[in-house]
Amino acid sequence: MARYWGRRGAGLLFKAADTGRILFPLRSAEVNEPGTWGTWGGAMDEESPPREAALREAREEGIRVTASQVVPLVVFRDEDAGFEYHNFLAVVPEEFEPDLNWETEDFRWVKPGLWPRPLHPGVKFLLADKESKRLLMQSYDVVAVPSGSRSNPPRHIASIKGALAAAKRLQPRERAAVEAYAALLRERVPLGAFCGPKWDRVFKNLAEGGVSELEEYIAEERAELPALAAKRTARAKAEADEEVWDAQAYSIPDPLTPYQRGKLRGKLVWVYHGTSDSLLPEILRRGLDVNPPKKTWQNTTGGYVYIATTPAEVEAYAKRAAYTYSGFPVVLRIILPFDELRPDLDDKDLPGGKRQFRTKYTIPPEQFFSVLRAGQEERLREPAMSPPGDADFSWKYTYKSPADDGLLRKR
Repeated sequence: MARYWGRRGAGLLFKAADTGRILFPLRSAEVNEPGTWGTWGGAMDEESPPREAALREAREEGIRVTASQVVPLVVFRDEDAGFEYHNFLAVVPEEFEPDLNWETEDFRWVKPGLWPRPLHPGVKFLLADKESKRLLMQSYDVVAVPSGSRSNPPRHIASIKGALAAAKRLQPRERAAVEAYAALLRERVPLGAFCGPKWDRVFKNLAEGGVSELEEYIAEERAELPALAAKRTARAKAEADEEVWDAQAYSIPDPLTPYQRGKLRGKLVWVYHGTSDSLLPEILRRGLDVNPPKKTWQNTTGGYVYIATTPAEVEAYAKRAAYTYSGFPVVLRIILPFDELRPDLDDKDLPGGKRQFRTKYTIPPEQFFSVLRAGQEERLREPAMSPPGDADFSWKYTYKSPADDGLLRKR
């Protein structure tokens, strides 16, 4: 474990209530454990309440989070080093673009269970705690908090206005530098990059004759704008592609109420099946057979195929299969008609029986859409809503997906 900054720390992960995805930061080369996916956090002094320190980190990332929206998670303690780190989950109404400073190289919104790799040791500890993982996986409802108003604008806009007002009291060259910096921020805002030197530090540097440093900083940052724009475009394209991919089927909610069960009738849903990669080639060739040959072991018994509604639910089974059949754990992502599923409430192999189902129908390879390996998703085919080509998608024509229901957002 790397050395710690200070004796106490607090941080959080953001979860968007609308998509259910969680925001992870990629740690930069300037911090401990570089190149790993961690939490949005930092050191705190001895007097600071952990929750308040976590809220401060949330404010620094450009989003408002009230105390009622912060869920405490497991606390990491290193008794030998005298260090403790308090983890929290901040539930926000919708996904947002965070500020990135020198500590963070990139960010990623991910689905619970599809954790990015490699993880920071602290995040591994967090996910190993069953209660914390349960809190990360469950759904939340929150009331949207406005990001700004005419009387209380977002932080970056208020910062620009305040700087320009203060710039009137500067010398011509200093005023020009501040106005150029404000113009730079305006260009960065649409790219989701609001960070930069705080205004108090800018004016402190100017008072100490640092106008040349500010001009150099502006030149360097302006040179990076094309790369930021390209990154933003690539991310938007990836998000649009993922939206089309996810819109092929509905996710089964947890808990599944009778009303939601009725709404899913006649719909296609995402389900997951865990196995070993040593068995995967045969499964991809034959499908998941309710009565497979003995030499082709699968998670099937008594004329049923067993599946779950999240990849996390079948992780343990995939690891068991990998251990038994000499391989690595993998999870198949499958689309099935909801009407073919029956609850498997008596299954004791996996936790969370309410998220386990079974089907008495053989699942053909055409209904396998991706394979999850070590947190990475490998797609097996193009979205079923596109021209099918040689693949047979007749199994889905009488059922509806979010795209068929017109729920795919227009762009």
